[in-house]
Amino acid sequence: MIRKYKTLKKSISIITCLVMIFAIAPPVHATESLIEQDVPVVFNFEFDEEKSVDEIRAMTEAALVAELVQSRISNPIRAEWGPVGRAHPSGRIGLQPPTGVHFHPFGGSVHVTRSGGPSGSVSIGLPTQWGASVSVGVSFGNRTDSFTGYNANIPGWGSWFVYRDITVEVHPFRVYEHTGAGWVLLSRGHSTVQFTRGFTVRPA
Repeated sequence: MIRKYKTLKKSISIITCLVMIFAIAPPVHATESLIEQDVPVVFNFEFDEEKSVDEIRAMTEAALVAELVQSRISNPIRAEWGPVGRAHPSGRIGLQPPTGVHFHPFGGSVHVTRSGGPSGSVSIGLPTQWGASVSVGVSFGNRTDSFTGYNANIPGWGSWFVYRDITVEVHPFRVYEHTGAGWVLLSRGHSTVQFTRGFTVRPA
């Protein structure tokens, strides 16, 4: 199952669920005999700026709580986190003139959409026990006449192409449920995180 979040509002009920479901579980390790779900849980987050690992984990756990409530799972649950994988793709934004952008003589700026435009994917390596690798799609946006997203500054003199610099993170996790048989691996998955680091201009 895949969920995509561009914003996530905090609520007292979500925080209460987190305390009840996640905080009471002791740190234990599962064995190889545990049964896991075939379909990984995936959450996708997009932000305008970098978020800390703790912030991402809190948002993921809040999203997990919503999934568990929907699945009517009431047993104690705990999440185990793997190492974070990162990539830093950069791509030219779309809808630029074939000869580049120029503002003579003092420079200027162009507006860039948050989504759409040229796209691709990056493969982020993880340790084998956490999935080995995850492929994440990215898009670099288009130049636009209206301010609907980002603003990229252009130097004076010369012609330039604008590139968007993105960071992509993968936060892998496992979810365990406490049953009569002890801690059982309920599911595994990961959260993907994207944020824009800035814009780079290169000579056309």
